[in-house]
Amino acid sequence: MSPGRDDYDDNSWVSLRTRKPSRNYQYSISPKDPIEEAILRHMREDDGSGHVYLVTNPAWPDWVKIGMSADIQARIDAYQTYSPAKDYIIADSVAVDDRRFSENLAHRRASDIARNSSGEWFELDLNNAIDILHSLH
Repeated sequence: MSPGRDDYDDNSWVSLRTRKPSRNYQYSISPKDPIEEAILRHMREDDGSGHVYLVTNPAWPDWVKIGMSADIQARIDAYQTYSPAKDYIIADSVAVDDRRFSENLAHRRASDIARNSSGEWFELDLNNAIDILHSLH
C-alpha cells in the first residue's frame, strides 16, 4: 500500500498514468508496455524476502555499506559497474523474510555504534557490521 492511495487494496494503482491537459490531472489506463508489465509483475509477485548484505571498497577503508536486494547475485553484478577498478567486495549477506524491515533494523543498529555515517554507508569495524548482519536472523 502506498501513502495516499487508500482507495486501492493492492499495488494496482501503479498502472495509472497522469496526463496534464490543463491544471487538473486526469488518470487513465495507458496501453500495456511489455517491459513495464514485466517490472510490475515482479512487484506484484514480490513477497518481501531477500538478502541484507555488506559491501566494502578498499578506496574507503573502515566504511561498510548495508544494503538489501531481492536478488543478491544481480545486485553483486550491478555493483561492479560502479567502479572502473571493479573493487567492491560483498563482505557478507544473510537471507531474510522481510528485507526492508531487516535493512532498516541493521541501519539503526549500525548508527548506534558507527563513528560516522552517510546514507547507507557506515564508518565502523567490519566485524561489528557482520555481527549486526547475523543478529537479523
